[in-house]
This record gives sequence, C-alpha cells and structure tokens, in this order.
Amino acid sequence: MNVSRTLARDTAAQLTKVITVSRSGLTPEGTLAIQGDTSNTVFVTEASSGSDAVVVTVGGTKGEAQPHTAVTQAVIAAKHAAGLYRLVVHSHRR
Repeated sequence: MNVSRTLARDTAAQLTKVITVSRSGLTPEGTLAIQGDTSNTVFVTEASSGSDAVVVTVGGTKGEAQPHTAVTQAVIAAKHAAGLYRLVVHSHRR
C-alpha cells in the first residue's frame, strides 16, 4: 500500500485544495501535483506557501537510497519560513 497516495486521495475527498509534491509528479486525481526536489528548502517553502498544514510521507524505494533526514530538515525549515503551524511527518521504509 502506498501511504502517500492513499493519504492524498482521502484528504482531497474531504478538502477543497490538496497540493502534492513528488519527484515523479504523479499524484492522485483531485490533487494539484507539483514535481520537485523535496530536500530543497526554497522549493518546499514556495510549494507550501499559503498552506494550512504540511504532511510529509517519505517512503522507501527498493534499491534506491532516500534522503529522509534531508527532506525532513527542508520541510521543517520551510515550515518556519512560511509561518506554518501544522506539520505531520510519517516516515516508512519498504
């Protein structure tokens, strides 16, 4: 099960606007997809500008190293820069 896609899909069904950010740009129907580097604080700040909350679901990919720490650090820095007060981080590996 893909936690990120499930969470985005279920949230989009309940809210009017859900922005999803991923390396691939592939996201569930009903969400605004933004493709980019989530370990880049400037990118994450711009992507989360105007948001009420940020949910991070950094997942593992077989055979590929994931920068869990770098992504989480970038999101925390962006959260402070954008003035966000709600942050949920869910980290999982396959």
